[in-house]
Amino acid sequence: MKIKKVNSTLYTLKSLDGNIIEVGNKVYPSPIPYIKLSKWEEEVTFTLHIPYVKREKPNEFADSKLKWSDKDFDVVFYPKEPEEVQGKDRIYVLNEHGGLEFDVVLKSKPDTNLFEFPFVSKNLSFHYQSGDKDCPDKLVGSYSAYHKAKQGGKYKTGKVFHIYRPKIIDSKGNWVWGKLNIDEKNKILSIEIPQEFLDNAAYPVIIDPTFGYTAKGSKDIIVANEIHGSFFEIPEDGTATSMTAWLVVYGNGNVKCAIYKKSDNSLVASTEERSFTVSDYLSHEETFNFSGSPSLAGNTEYYLVYWTDAYIGIAYDDETGKGVKDEQTYGAWPDPLVPVTEDKKFSIYCTYTTGGGGLLIPVAMSDYLRQMGA
Repeated sequence: MKIKKVNSTLYTLKSLDGNIIEVGNKVYPSPIPYIKLSKWEEEVTFTLHIPYVKREKPNEFADSKLKWSDKDFDVVFYPKEPEEVQGKDRIYVLNEHGGLEFDVVLKSKPDTNLFEFPFVSKNLSFHYQSGDKDCPDKLVGSYSAYHKAKQGGKYKTGKVFHIYRPKIIDSKGNWVWGKLNIDEKNKILSIEIPQEFLDNAAYPVIIDPTFGYTAKGSKDIIVANEIHGSFFEIPEDGTATSMTAWLVVYGNGNVKCAIYKKSDNSLVASTEERSFTVSDYLSHEETFNFSGSPSLAGNTEYYLVYWTDAYIGIAYDDETGKGVKDEQTYGAWPDPLVPVTEDKKFSIYCTYTTGGGGLLIPVAMSDYLRQMGA
């Protein structure tokens, strides 16, 4: 990936899945650099202003790096390629579709340890990632961004991008994690640096946030003999064809998926069962087909769930009340489900035909943009 010049105040970067990231100048209220991430033909957008350098144009542009400078700060933008990070039990791929990183360089000790970046967003909701025992440090205290309402079709699980926890590094290589916070009400992204670190740092000091496009949840849960999933609303009548989940295989075992009606927890349909072995070690989407053609009713909420008897995980992001589980010994699907709410949003979706057949659309949340069939 490379940053390309459009004109003297606008530069663009194309992510690996074709999304355009802008870097340029905004008057806010005086000229300052900004970044703009968007997806799905700007169905969702996120524009972050960096108010620590007040210049209309960058000072330097070379080797796909953009640099703005003034007396106290430098701001440098550059592409972020996919990155592999070792967790306790497996390797995580961060910003798997690429993204953008920028450095705010503190040339001398600042007057504050809190740095605030105003932002403007469209159709986005942000979810704090608390981390778990296997989660890499860079994901602890990070944020996932989802479409506020839509899921399904081109949106799939609705995941847009991830904002990773920033690392703070001084000129001698000493570093500490910064505390990331997103205030949706006041539209402020803030980074807090431990004051002790700033007091003892060798300047200049770099604040290093990363914005990465991702397709799945940032964490996974690996529990045999428990049903896990999330609930969604379908916008119109349809016929289910398959279910897809983002799996992580650590051992030998079986996996299958099912749909339950949320209003009475009744089983609607289940998919084929598939077997995996540890030699298959994978971390990607796996699709499970229905043997029949189960009907789904419009404007109805359904649980989409997966079940395994082994050490096989499913990806998720933290989101209050969106996930469900049912502790069951692996076997015949229970009917009804006995769901317990958990704070997870799983990377799982269902594909179905609608509008006369021939059009495949994953199950969607409410306010889905209607797509007509043939």
